Amino acid sequence: MAMATDEQMQTYSDVRLRPRAEEGRHFVNALRDDLAVSDDVMDRAANGPMWDDGRTDGPPVLMDSGHFLKYRTVMTLMLLVIDGTATQRDVMDLSAAWVALQDACVRPT
Repeated sequence: MAMATDEQMQTYSDVRLRPRAEEGRHFVNALRDDLAVSDDVMDRAANGPMWDDGRTDGPPVLMDSGHFLKYRTVMTLMLLVIDGTATQRDVMDLSAAWVALQDACVRPT
């Protein structure tokens, strides 16, 4: 396979690398914000009456209170990884908890 040309490198940077970097920055900022404003919701999920998803548009998985707690775990662990303070166990736990975000997808693919 031949090496990429300067034009191919520039195109890849403009079309893929920079947009993903911006999406990643936005995602990390959104995680930090979600975590910062989640106290009441997480308290209800952990200690209050069970909540069940009221969506009727047919998502593959309906959410319940447990999904909120799994999401908090995902947010916390992902930010530890990004901040460089995660342990190997944290990384393994993140992999296991990732299903919480996958379950929340309305479109399965």
